[in-house]
Amino acid sequence: MKDETAMRLARDVELFSRLSYDRFLVRAAGGNISVRLPDGGGFLITPTAVSLRDVRAESLIVIDADGRKVAGPDGWKPSKEVNLHLAVYALRPEARAVVHVHPPYATAFATLAGPFPLPTSQSRAKLGPVPVAAYADPGTLDLVRNIEAEMRKPGFSGKAVLLRDHGLITWDADLASAFDTAELVEETGMIAAVAAGAAGGRPVTARP
Repeated sequence: MKDETAMRLARDVELFSRLSYDRFLVRAAGGNISVRLPDGGGFLITPTAVSLRDVRAESLIVIDADGRKVAGPDGWKPSKEVNLHLAVYALRPEARAVVHVHPPYATAFATLAGPFPLPTSQSRAKLGPVPVAAYADPGTLDLVRNIEAEMRKPGFSGKAVLLRDHGLITWDADLASAFDTAELVEETGMIAAVAAGAAGGRPVTARP
């Protein structure tokens, strides 16, 4: 990547990949991150089967709008969730970054039947409702369709969707903002879990 903007974006992906791992938003080789390249130049995405702790700018894959690899290390493939990322970009043209992670507290709530709780003023102001998409196996087109269904619902203007029994996907106009949303969702899940424990197991949601 000789383009200066592309190199800066690649370094951003490296930084936030490592932060995702260091801040316990993902473990082992799970999770994936992508950014939109300028001027219709496709997308940068993390490679499959590589832990986010080990992602480097030079290890990223460039894909086109159909998910085909157009550049990147020989023998390396884009994340298996490439279609999920492309679906978000298609539905949200203003999005320039997508973060998919497996934060434990938020994912714990994604295994439950109820809505994701919003017990804090910050979560209500900055997140709004965070829907939970129906379950589908990771890396499948069914998973893509389930996320699309939540994003297309009337009135939904959020930037985060939980994946049932799986994890979280967020998007925004830049990678730092998409990452901040992922962190806030996880912080919200942690606070809700601690508050529920303090309340004797009763669910804690928004105040009336």
